[in-house]
Amino acid sequence: MVLSCRSHPFDKLMSVQKETWDSINVEGVETVFYRGGNALIWNGNVLEVPCDDGYDWMHWKMKLSIDEIWDKDWDVIFRTNASSYVDKKRLLFSSRCLPTIGVYHGITGET
Repeated sequence: MVLSCRSHPFDKLMSVQKETWDSINVEGVETVFYRGGNALIWNGNVLEVPCDDGYDWMHWKMKLSIDEIWDKDWDVIFRTNASSYVDKKRLLFSSRCLPTIGVYHGITGET
């Protein structure tokens, strides 16, 4: 999952990612770009969720996106930013070394 945004320069980053690292097909890896919008819409592998697209809404975009994809058959959900480069082959290889339950790497909060 790649956090994206319509605002400059992030709007261009998604295009560059699709032309570079995401253009490499790796079996077993699916990329979902997500950003805020007016309604819940899938456009290829871009998910728009109904919320503001601004910085202060990153957490809500993530929550709505996870709600939308939760029932798919995922082994691992990896979330990154629009400015990241992802080596999908290495990601797949590294994810195979993770435990199968109870894994969360990130910050948990009270709310």
